[in-house]
Amino acid sequence: MSNCDQIRSDAAGLVTLAEGDADRVAAFAHAEACEGCATALAEGDQLRLFLAEFPAEPVCPDVLQNARAAVLSEWDAESQLQTVPSASASWLPRLLLPLTILAAGAGMLALAKHTNAGSLPYSLAFLGVAVLLGGFIDKLSKALVGVSIVASAAFSLAMSHGPTMAQAHGLHCIGAELAIVAIPLIAMSFMVATGRFRSSSRWGLMATAGVAGLAGQASLHAACAGHSLLHLGAFHTGGVVVAIALAAAISFIPQLRGANTDTA
Repeated sequence: MSNCDQIRSDAAGLVTLAEGDADRVAAFAHAEACEGCATALAEGDQLRLFLAEFPAEPVCPDVLQNARAAVLSEWDAESQLQTVPSASASWLPRLLLPLTILAAGAGMLALAKHTNAGSLPYSLAFLGVAVLLGGFIDKLSKALVGVSIVASAAFSLAMSHGPTMAQAHGLHCIGAELAIVAIPLIAMSFMVATGRFRSSSRWGLMATAGVAGLAGQASLHAACAGHSLLHLGAFHTGGVVVAIALAAAISFIPQLRGANTDTA
């Protein structure tokens, strides 16, 4: 059970705790960044106010204390279980993300109608970098968003030469990169929605898009005839930036918002 599941199931009890109670404070602090938990706590508070309108027989303080202790004991037990990630939660992102990034990048190279033999070694080397970075998304997601943009810009700058390509061709390149990004991004979305990704879901989605975008850029370098600095910067590196922006947008989907904390 995730932290969100705990808060939403115990919302009615949490709102009855004292204002300074640590569990109540922690729940409301989490709800500031989680719309679903904020709604659950608001509904719990409405129920508390509704029940307060009805007269009640005095209850022995010992009974109230025992009930409170039972609720907090269950909360602590579930919280301790939460701190120990399951085996799949620890190894699945490190295995699945690099594999999907490799499959997407290599698949585009295999399906390309034409590849530049001179550019192919650079493409494969840069694809290898993307696959390597994919293994660290669960630990360094926030840093990898910036690393992806910098690495993409550096690769475009280092590999640039030749005349500028037409705008329509550049839009085709962005579309191809986004198609490659979609495969790892779907895998990450699945892990976030099923609780198999324990870090920040928003940064994880953005990092996945950025690193997968590098794989797309690597494949495009061999498959695309446009190697001018303007083309590579605007459309190849631009495709990486667009992918990250789209990942940030989909992180607001309710099913993907449960772990949107500000940690890497």
